[in-house]
Amino acid sequence: VDVAPCAHTSCAPEMQQAVDSRQTLASQLSENVAVRKEFAALAPDAHVYKQMGPGLMKQDQAEARSNVEKRIEFIEAEIKRAETRLRELADKGEKQKNELVELQTTLQAREQEA
Repeated sequence: VDVAPCAHTSCAPEMQQAVDSRQTLASQLSENVAVRKEFAALAPDAHVYKQMGPGLMKQDQAEARSNVEKRIEFIEAEIKRAETRLRELADKGEKQKNELVELQTTLQAREQEA
């Protein structure tokens, strides 16, 4: 019996949610790294604007860079947390798969005895 981890268990929706979360975080990280690269190419006296509602507000370049760095650090920490959760769910699914295979083996042995 070839059963993928979490395929027939209650952890399947949780696993999918964790995968989706990880993908969203990866996308956010990519966007913020691109912003960091843009900041690296900016002249020191260049103006930086932040969107606030429907308008743009001037923001200090150093503050904007700091905000992006903090976001990157936060997202990286969240990615690590999401990956840990994915490993936990995969382990849980593998354990459930092994239990299912063991039960099926026991059932087949009993059927052959009868």
